[in-house]
Amino acid sequence: MNRPRNSLGRLFAAALALALVGWLPSRANALTVVFTNNCNRPIAIQAATVIRGVLKREQPYLLKVGQSTPKISITVDKIIMIYDGKSNRMLFKDVLKRSLQPLRYKVTETAGKIRVLPDRKMAAPKK
Repeated sequence: MNRPRNSLGRLFAAALALALVGWLPSRANALTVVFTNNCNRPIAIQAATVIRGVLKREQPYLLKVGQSTPKISITVDKIIMIYDGKSNRMLFKDVLKRSLQPLRYKVTETAGKIRVLPDRKMAAPKK
């Protein structure tokens, strides 16, 4: 038997899809973090997530002096690891909590220690 198609159901699904398309770009920008290398040497930055007790590493980014990472999604808490770009020795490791605001950090080196500081030069919000 052929059932008549429910046009109201299709209309609701289309409206829901349009609402999601409009909502997602604003959410995609908010849950991100960017790191900038202000050290005197190249570094590698890698994020990782613990899922059911297993460490899942993401793509590492090798940064020369002054370069920045692409936007890294932080929809959940992540472990941030910073390595020396030449010797692959771990220089820094910490947990970055999930945030609803876009974050920007600069990686600096003082007295041989790596410090990750919030970058105050964030772009002004668009009006």
